Amino acid sequence: MNFTAAPNGSNETLYWARLALYPLLHELSTTESARFLHSITSIQLPKLFAYLHQNRLDQLWREYLSSIECPAEFKPWLEASKKQALALAAQQLKERHALGELHQLLEHHGIPYFIFKGANLRYTLYANPTLRSSCDIDAYVPDEHKYDAIRHLAAAGYALEVKPQNAANQASLTRGTIHIDLHWHLLRPGRLRVSPEPYLFSNRQPFVDGAWGLNRQASLFVMLIHPVFTKHLASPYSMTMHMVDLHHLLAVDEADWEAVVRQVADSGAKAAAWSSLLLLRLLGDEAAWTRRARYFEPGKLRQRYLKLWIENDLVNRWFDRRFVIRGLFSLAMQDRASDMRRALRVLRKIRKAAADDTRRLQEAVYAGK
Repeated sequence: MNFTAAPNGSNETLYWARLALYPLLHELSTTESARFLHSITSIQLPKLFAYLHQNRLDQLWREYLSSIECPAEFKPWLEASKKQALALAAQQLKERHALGELHQLLEHHGIPYFIFKGANLRYTLYANPTLRSSCDIDAYVPDEHKYDAIRHLAAAGYALEVKPQNAANQASLTRGTIHIDLHWHLLRPGRLRVSPEPYLFSNRQPFVDGAWGLNRQASLFVMLIHPVFTKHLASPYSMTMHMVDLHHLLAVDEADWEAVVRQVADSGAKAAAWSSLLLLRLLGDEAAWTRRARYFEPGKLRQRYLKLWIENDLVNRWFDRRFVIRGLFSLAMQDRASDMRRALRVLRKIRKAAADDTRRLQEAVYAGK
């Protein structure tokens, strides 16, 4: 792949993502690495390094550059990233302690839970957890336990923050440098045809210090659909790191894959999963597309429509017109017209209840005091 010239315009975001992921999605020989790094001009380097940091890929690149004969122009950045790795390791030690504390707290009070996404995947996908950074701990509890979980975390020193637009499915709790996103629905209610909660809890497993996380099968289900609905797949809020996770998760055995396919279909999220695989293909993973995409193919017309959005990076181009993206892109991820109607119907209810939901969550902090 030729990276000698960065385009200007609609495909620039995809260009930087392809460039950043090229050595992470492919096993490059010494000659291929030398040719690849030589194709990156000195003018491009500052923007590449900024992109790696913004998308939490810098430590994976540090490992890559440390494994080869690093070109001179990369060495200052490599040394700086090594220093950053020490700070990252220190923060992850704090987060690991918080995971153990969270496990003991919720188990003690009989609240079922699991950790998912980055804080779980760094231990289950990567030999060195410090290579996979995350900005928070995503924890899931059943809806009927959300107030108790918030109350006990507040008693442990966490400060609650609730955004009214998210009050139906999640809230944030912070203590110092530890940030917990507490979820009681995987996505905003109404997005999925059936709740994936029973499936997710049936695929829990201990992953570090006894804390409950998801196994690879359930994590693959989450990463196929979650970034599509919550981050519009490829928006400025979506981390390219998610594509690295997905690339690794797709190497599941066929029994696990068949279970994921069933769960995606039952959830009415085949178009979302197909779109994730399309983006992964555009970023360089042709093998995953060839092997997996056919299981989720939407109709021909919808395929052309979604390709128009994703291949032309329309989400980033129109991101300041969020209502357009929600109406013309996110809604197209619902598999059937009935799924679209349900999503809109439930959204109207959520918006009407947002103030009351926010108030009740805030009141949970003081309940029992």
